[in-house]
Amino acid sequence: FFFSRGGAGPRAGGRRAGGATARDRAILEARAGALARPLEPPAAGETIEVIVFRRGDERFAIASSEILEVVRLGAVTPIPGARAPVRGLSARRGEPMVVLDLGTAGEAAAEPAWALALGDPRLALGVAADEIRELVRLRADEIRPPSASLASDRGWARGITTDAVIVIDAAALIRTHG
Repeated sequence: FFFSRGGAGPRAGGRRAGGATARDRAILEARAGALARPLEPPAAGETIEVIVFRRGDERFAIASSEILEVVRLGAVTPIPGARAPVRGLSARRGEPMVVLDLGTAGEAAAEPAWALALGDPRLALGVAADEIRELVRLRADEIRPPSASLASDRGWARGITTDAVIVIDAAALIRTHG
C-alpha cells in the first residue's frame, strides 16, 4: 500500500530531483501556500474526504487534501529533549521528517509501520500510524466539536466523529510541531 500525490520518485516529470526550473519552483511554492492555509470547516451539507488510520487503540482521520503522502516508516531516531508527541526523526525521500506519535501519552506503543506526511515537502511532519484503515467521505454533521478535555489535551483535534474517530486539524498540528 502506498499513497502519493504528485510525482512518483526521484524522476518526477522526467527531470532529476533537484533539477526543477523556476516555473516548477513557482508552482510548488503556490501549492505549499495553499496547503499551509487553515481549512474552513465544511458547511453542514458538505463532505470531507479523510484517510482513517489507527495508532494504538485510537483511530484518527486527516483530510486527504492535507496529506503529501503515506509512506512506510523506517528507523526513527529519538531527538534529545523532545517532548511528546514528538517521537523522533526519520527520513522521507532523503529529507528529514519529524515523526509525531499521537497515540495515548505514556502508553507503551509498538513501533509504527507508517507515517502520513504533512506540510512542506522538504521538511515534512510525519504522523505515526500502525495501520491505514480506509479512505472515506465524512459529512460535516458527523464531526462534532472536540470535548473540552480533548481540546485542551490535543489542541490539534478538529473534532470527533460519532464512531469515536478523532479528526485532526493538520494546519494546527503543523503550527504547533512543524
